[in-house]
Amino acid sequence: MSVARASPHAINDARSLAALVESSLSAEFVHGDVTPIARPHSTGWRTMPYLVTARLLDGENLLEFEARPPLIQHAGDCLVVRAGMRHRFTLQSDGEAVSEWSHVQFNAFSSIDILAVIEPPLLVSGATAQRIGAINRDLTQCRADATLPGAVHRRALLFTLLDAILSECPDPARTLEALREAQRLAPILTVINQRLGDAQLTIDELAGLIGLSTSRFHALFRSAMGQAPARYIQGQRMARAEQLLLASELKIREIAERSGWADEFHFSRLFKQLHGLSPQRYREQTAAVGL
Repeated sequence: MSVARASPHAINDARSLAALVESSLSAEFVHGDVTPIARPHSTGWRTMPYLVTARLLDGENLLEFEARPPLIQHAGDCLVVRAGMRHRFTLQSDGEAVSEWSHVQFNAFSSIDILAVIEPPLLVSGATAQRIGAINRDLTQCRADATLPGAVHRRALLFTLLDAILSECPDPARTLEALREAQRLAPILTVINQRLGDAQLTIDELAGLIGLSTSRFHALFRSAMGQAPARYIQGQRMARAEQLLLASELKIREIAERSGWADEFHFSRLFKQLHGLSPQRYREQTAAVGL
């Protein structure tokens, strides 16, 4: 029986893409902690602008996601929730529990959220969960270290975290292929990121930047990113608004403008439809929960 072998061209092509991904990788640690929690602890429905990982040391969590079946997180399990995924965590067990968590961001080609393209499992267990929990704890301990060794150590921890998450993705070849498809849109994603605050940005304009018809651009974007360009832009604008709500003291009107909504009231209505909370209430509740 013959065994199919990859051609030298295919191998070199994969190596070139892997090298390109490696040279463009970036990682950012936003926040993290080791947090005691007790009933009636709940995050409320929310959409975070970055990756959330959290290992539960005790107790049991109900994990709910928009348009997906709920999951139960048992003690020792670690959740992995991609940026932009609407979710809610609710502690189900009595007594105090502890969560080792972090908020991080991994990008390739300057603007592509790696884990949004790859879609890792929502819940991991066993050795990988232990590994992620230990990394989150270490990130928490060194977050205030302003020295060069501290910065290097954080960066090493972040890429170790990414490695742990990728180890749970079943098809490494598909992982790289997903990034190949997304790479074609990297210049457009950069433009979108730079102009999120521009309410006049249109899909026709974006298509014209790479010489495609609007229909062809729409098809390419959906194939690479798994969603229509208009939905992606709205999601990115909402993610920026969420980040500004959590990390600044800007007024809601200013946040709406900086996120690409000319009408503060339209933004607030859309935000409440998505989160079930007004922007101000979201700011207050998320700050109080922390995780």
